[in-house]
Amino acid sequence: MPRATLTLVLATLACASTGARVATHSVTPAWATDFLKRWYASYNASDASGLAHLLASDARFGSITGRTAIGFTRVARLLGRSGALRMVLGLRTVIYPTPDLAAAKRWYTDMLGVSPYFDEPFYVGFSVGGFELGLLPDATPGTVGPQPLWGVADIGLACSRLIELGASPLEPITEVGGGIKVAAVVDPFGNRFGVIENPHFSASAVR
Repeated sequence: MPRATLTLVLATLACASTGARVATHSVTPAWATDFLKRWYASYNASDASGLAHLLASDARFGSITGRTAIGFTRVARLLGRSGALRMVLGLRTVIYPTPDLAAAKRWYTDMLGVSPYFDEPFYVGFSVGGFELGLLPDATPGTVGPQPLWGVADIGLACSRLIELGASPLEPITEVGGGIKVAAVVDPFGNRFGVIENPHFSASAVR
């Protein structure tokens, strides 16, 4: 989709979802498109303060409601400076194949220290720090392929605890630079379970 078309579509959605009004008339798609184009030219699209400054300094469009500003901010956060759609927003779910779902549910409940929030014969899901760890019965476990890393405060203690619970060592604790340490074990069902101690991780950056 051409940038101009994408911008127009998203801007129109923003206006429709917020009931946007400027002065005494409704925001039009043409106004919204021009607004976002000028923002791309001057500001980083993830910078909400840039939007506030633009709104406050541009008298040509008159007053604008706070709800409109929120709507444009949400749209702009999905777009890069060039106007390209940001398709991948961040980690959401990691799924582990577990042919013995009942045993896996018990093990992961003990290991995580929480009960699953979703528990059905076809899928079990745990909420872990705002992300999801899922167990899927109809799949084959393995240690190759994508390698997610779950955050821990002390990787030494975490690895010791995992092994106490029945996991097997796979990759030793390794410092990879900047104080970041990684390691991995094999869970009792044959999956690679990776952990990371990252002092630079910012929870506030999670989207």
